[in-house]
Amino acid sequence: MRSIWTTRTIEAAIPATNLSARPRRVVAHFKGLLGGFPITVVDVGSRGGIPGELTCLVPHINLVSIEPDPDEAARLNEGLSALGFRSAVVLPTAVGPSSRQLALHITRDPGKSSLLEPNETVIRRYAQEEEYEVIRRVPVTLRGLGDILAEQGRDEIDVLKLDVQGFELEILKTLSDQQLDTLLMIEVECQFVELYKGASLFRHIDDYLSARGFELFHLCRIVSNYLGRRWGPYGRGQLQFGDAYYLRTRVEPLPASQIAKLIVLSAFYGFNDYGYYQFTRHRARLRELDGSLFRRFREYFAPFSATSPSMRRRLATGLRLVLDRFLFAYLAWRRWNGLKTDTDRAYPIR
Repeated sequence: MRSIWTTRTIEAAIPATNLSARPRRVVAHFKGLLGGFPITVVDVGSRGGIPGELTCLVPHINLVSIEPDPDEAARLNEGLSALGFRSAVVLPTAVGPSSRQLALHITRDPGKSSLLEPNETVIRRYAQEEEYEVIRRVPVTLRGLGDILAEQGRDEIDVLKLDVQGFELEILKTLSDQQLDTLLMIEVECQFVELYKGASLFRHIDDYLSARGFELFHLCRIVSNYLGRRWGPYGRGQLQFGDAYYLRTRVEPLPASQIAKLIVLSAFYGFNDYGYYQFTRHRARLRELDGSLFRRFREYFAPFSATSPSMRRRLATGLRLVLDRFLFAYLAWRRWNGLKTDTDRAYPIR
């Protein structure tokens, strides 16, 4: 995390992860379990590298990184080896219904590149035409994600991240039932307006995943103002797209090792309440693991079992209530942060 005192803008110091989740503490506590049961992460649309939130989990990750832009894939391949993954492979391929022929639209802002054509009618609302301008098209032949993973010996994956600008549902549909049934978590970028022609929207993705044992736990929203202006005195903008975090809630068929990893991932991403819920439901199953591993769960969730808060926690709560009142008064006076595009990741300054 960059210091707010040295960056040009406060937004530049926004952390890549939810610091309240204390992810490093979670990894350190469950280091033994992660050593025996590493996390398999599949990252489809890897431009720019892995999500910053996964940095402290890297030594325990078996990574399959897939990027259709061959130049970006080559850059990723050069950089990943130095990061210390348990294992990592970069595949320069386009993912979707097998053997289908499409063009990869490379845009002026490379992060907006997609297998779908940008929808100029919608993009013009937000004055973002320059970012979405297509500067070249690369012909590609699609391959199903399920087939790719089977070739890599990854029939069981734990975390799937999809950032493919409107093509997410097409990719999800290429996974086999077995691959979906063992998947624990999905982070998927989803659109609420049709930024690309024929793009699957949030409602389509949510329907598909809900029917397969997943539920939405968090949505990091990205809101953009019409005409790309910093509206004064105030403009809420429109929910344009976001990163949706899904966790498996249909867990009964999972082996004890997968339930354990689901609980650790829940804690890692800040869903401690859900992790504790699964721990209390599956104590007997978790005892199938090594006794020392079960003790680590019991120790981690001990504070959740406390019937009354400690004196230290009571004092901290009282101090927080006082400070929150001052902060609330300031935010009420300020009214708006003045950004033309805003995100839930900006929680320290909202």
